[in-house]
Amino acid sequence: MATAPFDVTARRNGRPRAAREDRLPPHDLVAEQALIGSVLRDPAVLPEVRAAVAAVDFWRDAHQRIWRHVEAIADDGQAVDYVLLGEALIQSGELDAVGGVEYLGECAAAVPYAMNALQYARIVQDKG
Repeated sequence: MATAPFDVTARRNGRPRAAREDRLPPHDLVAEQALIGSVLRDPAVLPEVRAAVAAVDFWRDAHQRIWRHVEAIADDGQAVDYVLLGEALIQSGELDAVGGVEYLGECAAAVPYAMNALQYARIVQDKG
């Protein structure tokens, strides 16, 4: 039976191998935040970036939750903005879990403009 590479019961040279909790899968929280901020700054970028990235590509749980709501708003035929996203998060009871309206503002402020949104999406997808 094969053991997982991070399994504390795995043995190397006859000794138990320590868990590798110091290793994380690849991710880029800055790119995730910049992508969300880009969509909040310019909702017109959403169709293009949506083709490149899905909620499961985000590392941070809060970003996955936010992205699901971004997609749901778009699926309803509405342009995503700060107010609609905040309201969707309030209605679902997830606003506090994602960091509140303050964090949404931080995401929007993380990028000066949305022209690099597709590049951010590609980074998120590559690391996801």
